[in-house]
Amino acid sequence: MQTNFEALFEQVQHSPWTPTWLSSLRKEAFQHFQRMGLPERTHEEWRYTSLRPVTQGNYRILLPTRVASDKPVEPLLLTTAYQIVFINGIFAPQHSKLPASGRITMLPLEQALLEKRDFVENLLQQRPKQPRTSLEELNQALFTSGALIRVPPNVQLEQPIHLLYLHTDGGEAQLIAPRNLIVLEEGSQATILESSFSYLESHFTNMLTEVYVRAGAKLHYVAEKVLSSLSLHINQTRFQIERDAQVKSFNLSLGGRLARSQTQFELIDPGAEAQLDGLYIGRMRSHIDNLTSVQHRAAHTRSSQVYKGLLFDQSRAVFDGKISIAKHAQQTQAHQLNKTLLMSSEAEMDTKPQLRIDADDVRCSHGATIGRLNSNELFYLQSRGIPRDESETILSRAFLRDVIHRLGHDELEARLSQVLALYAGMEA
Repeated sequence: MQTNFEALFEQVQHSPWTPTWLSSLRKEAFQHFQRMGLPERTHEEWRYTSLRPVTQGNYRILLPTRVASDKPVEPLLLTTAYQIVFINGIFAPQHSKLPASGRITMLPLEQALLEKRDFVENLLQQRPKQPRTSLEELNQALFTSGALIRVPPNVQLEQPIHLLYLHTDGGEAQLIAPRNLIVLEEGSQATILESSFSYLESHFTNMLTEVYVRAGAKLHYVAEKVLSSLSLHINQTRFQIERDAQVKSFNLSLGGRLARSQTQFELIDPGAEAQLDGLYIGRMRSHIDNLTSVQHRAAHTRSSQVYKGLLFDQSRAVFDGKISIAKHAQQTQAHQLNKTLLMSSEAEMDTKPQLRIDADDVRCSHGATIGRLNSNELFYLQSRGIPRDESETILSRAFLRDVIHRLGHDELEARLSQVLALYAGMEA
């Protein structure tokens, strides 16, 4: 069976999702995708991950104006936040809570294509310095959901923003292609939570989020994925960080037949800072792949990343972390660490931290460890009357706790701990 991307492209091109001005951009992107094709394992960045499950799908795209869910929505929402909810790739206004005033722009993308055409068109036309991947081109060609968020200059949002993508439909396999455009203007501050939850259904999600953090802005950004054993989920996020701007990000991945997160940071001006951390927990036969890329393009920039994981049963995970420091990016600081605990003899981890340094006045480090729980610590707890299973849980929680607290945001840390407790049996 071959994927039916051509038929889906024609469907989207002739839908309300494609106003006249967008048609040529979609066509150009789809042509790029056709030339490149889906990445194969001969690509270095896909060496440990196969897209064969994706190529076996015959997908459909849903385009109705309203959608209902037979699964609970409210318990998944961050109650203190502005909320924008998508169910099976369709905006659900009945579950969303948008800001009442015009202080910020927060719209479903289908509305923004019409009401904010010039602003959205400018963002969609921008080409990053590093060429788009074939999956990013596929998203540009096929996106039919997503959000536009813009925080005006010097506005400090006290309420977080929550983007929730819920996948519930059971029948024929769906292709869901969300596109999020997020802009924090100069001196603004915001907190954004992006959530993906899926039930036992077959779908392929190809999400692209582009985040522009202007000079002096500050952003906390958390992406959480709680996926079923049938889910095929690829999440691509690009951050562009300008002078003296700061981003603290966190990526949580739980489950999924295939769950891949590609996160790229471009630090383009002096003073730009990025912290990118993550947790991944694999069970059964889940495959979790984290690829990070940090490009220091200016002097006096800083980045730090810590990724930790627990792998149970026959799960497998990949960490591919890249730090690139340009020749003129002197006095850069960049640090990277990946640690994984194998909780089963059949679990597997592939890790590849990388540094490319073309400057000579930098402070950099990178490292990775793969191991098991300390047998002496386990024996100590068991000798105090604690059963082995409970001892393993105590040590695993301790292993995870410090990376969550690096986020430095009480509400988001509480949210992550709640999700870990409810869906992974791990309260950090």
